[in-house]
Formats: sequence, structure tokens, C-alpha cells
Amino acid sequence: MGSKYLQAKKVQAVYASELEDLDSQKEYLSDQLDSLVSEDGIDYFVRDHYRVAKPGERLIIIIDDEQ
Repeated sequence: MGSKYLQAKKVQAVYASELEDLDSQKEYLSDQLDSLVSEDGIDYFVRDHYRVAKPGERLIIIIDDEQ
């Protein structure tokens, strides 16, 4: 087999691996997007990212001294 063929097979393997990684990332992001469609998903996102609580709830923040 020629060197061009072997080089093309190596490049194909690299791109196949990148495509697999991108497909996994797409699936993850799609799942994340689907979770935001529901009211519970939006509530979880807001609470997790902005550290807020609903009226009548208490918010506890744990600080790790090692950081």
C-alpha cells in the first residue's frame, strides 16, 4: 500500500475520533436543552447557577476551607 493511502487512513481515523467526540457532545447538550424545557428544569438551573431560594426557603452555602 502506498504512503498516501496510509496517511489518508490516519487522517480518517483522527476525523472519525473527532466526529465521535462531537456526537457525544451534541447528545449531552441536547439532553441539557431538553431538561430546560420543563418548569422543573428551569427551576433547577436558576437555583444551581444563581444560588437563589423561593420565598420561605433558606439557602445554605457550604464553603470548603481547602480552596
